[in-house]
Amino acid sequence: MNIEIPRPNLDDHEMWARLPVIHQKWMRGILPEMGIDVSKAVVGDALSTIIGDDGNCFFPEAVDFDPEWSVDGKRNLLIRLEFEIGTEELPEIIRQRLETVKDRVQKLDWTSKAEYRIARRAWKRDARDFVETQIELSADLMLSLHYFEDEVSPEITEPWQIFLYGKTI
Repeated sequence: MNIEIPRPNLDDHEMWARLPVIHQKWMRGILPEMGIDVSKAVVGDALSTIIGDDGNCFFPEAVDFDPEWSVDGKRNLLIRLEFEIGTEELPEIIRQRLETVKDRVQKLDWTSKAEYRIARRAWKRDARDFVETQIELSADLMLSLHYFEDEVSPEITEPWQIFLYGKTI
């Protein structure tokens, strides 16, 4: 399982946002060797990221607004959206919607509490909720999501940890 992807610097401030890009490259290199359907796994992983991890770019509702942190959240969300838009296996309707959301939230000043809230609502409604609905409407998307979460993820967790940390955690 020799993959020509350098181990990421986990101390990099933007690593959390960039990790899905590295993870996808790593999967594209390793999954064929494991006999796993790469296309279906990549779609499932991207969907999982959109409806799951991307929300971490925003404060939990109970946390006080912090303009400095919100700037990091914006940068991280834009990195992740750009990656997801570039995932060619995702349906065009999803990629186009993410592009629209990216354009909208990018224009907002996240240091303003009011504009931050507009960005959060726009992302929740027009990205996360939209993608969740697309998954519900498409047997193929639902299958890809479950394939990744139920079959692929358990198989690749240990090799991914070894790649990322040099050991299992």
